[in-house]
Amino acid sequence: MKRVAVCCVFIALAALTGPAQGSAGRKSVAVQPEPQFRYSVVRDETKAVPYSNGKVPGRMVDVLIDPKDFNVENLTALFKYLSNLYPTPVILDIVVHTDPKTLSTTEDVSAIGLRTLELDPSAWHSRFLNGSGGFSYTAGVPGKFKIIFVKIPS
Repeated sequence: MKRVAVCCVFIALAALTGPAQGSAGRKSVAVQPEPQFRYSVVRDETKAVPYSNGKVPGRMVDVLIDPKDFNVENLTALFKYLSNLYPTPVILDIVVHTDPKTLSTTEDVSAIGLRTLELDPSAWHSRFLNGSGGFSYTAGVPGKFKIIFVKIPS
């Protein structure tokens, strides 16, 4: 009975303290704090996606945020957090919407994409096979948006 109790204490301590420093073969991953604004993941889909060497596993995520929270600092925090939250598969595409009407349906994907670029702030994040990534977002006045790219250090 004592062995079971000691074993349970070891397991509980290991769970609370995490992996030992310098554990062989383990990669340390920096924990990103959850963004301090409201967002909703409205699609999380994994499927094979076209890539230069054929099809590879990928994850597509759609997120809805309030337009008042749409700024480069919040987008950077959100993309870092979600990239950490979804470490696999390596290929990750995230689209941020500020209007629920821009969420894609099977029937109107092309029409919605054009409307998003023209009228509503939006952003797109990509993480590639080599682990690098970045995002683009729209800035300016609706109808005259410019697209800005931000590289996220790995």
